[in-house]
Amino acid sequence: DKFDIRSVAIIKLTAGRINFKNILTAISHSDFPPRQPRLDNNGFLTSKEIYFINIDKKIIFHMYDDRGLDIISADKETLRPIYKAHNNWILDYDRKQIDKQFE
Repeated sequence: DKFDIRSVAIIKLTAGRINFKNILTAISHSDFPPRQPRLDNNGFLTSKEIYFINIDKKIIFHMYDDRGLDIISADKETLRPIYKAHNNWILDYDRKQIDKQFE
């Protein structure tokens, strides 16, 4: 087929109503079938399609698997405190590009 059909669900919730620990644990288990909880990566919802969006802080958080995550914002000053606090978490192959953004 030429077209890939997707279902999209956007749910607006307060942070206190989201079980982040369970969702992030399930994403981290995506490459380890026996581990629970987990997402059905062949079904409706996969780790590639879960994004947490903080509208007030204008930040997008996307954990892609047990190896890492991306934190995205159009405003680098919003990201600067995260960059400083977690600088040692930056992957080697991304470091040069990310460091350049904060020079």
